[in-house]
Amino acid sequence: MNRKKIIIICSALVLLCFLGYQYVYKGHRDISSEDAVATLSVAQLNEQYTQSAEKTTQKFLDQTIVIYGKVTSSDLKSKNLLIDNGVDVTLTMAETVPAAGAEVRVKGRYVGFDDLLEQHKIVDATLITK
Repeated sequence: MNRKKIIIICSALVLLCFLGYQYVYKGHRDISSEDAVATLSVAQLNEQYTQSAEKTTQKFLDQTIVIYGKVTSSDLKSKNLLIDNGVDVTLTMAETVPAAGAEVRVKGRYVGFDDLLEQHKIVDATLITK
């Protein structure tokens, strides 16, 4: 009888640990295959944010959006782009990063506005070729 209880308790514990692990470590989103909720220029995004920061954040937070504009600076090592001095983009896979001055279109997940740097942040982004 004691052995049966120990087996049941251990089985329940293993099951609970497995379910907890699955809950915490969910699969990653494939942003590149998702449809964008909006396509905006950096100026349009800034204008919406200026009019109502809270509404813009609620509307786009953790959503897939497409942003286009001119690259202000780029870094191949960290796979970062700065577009029109207003959007900081982190690319997922980039063999080449566009040089400063190039017109780009990127699709990624909007994670909010950085008040310190005064830039919008987009992560898990991919370059869209026309």
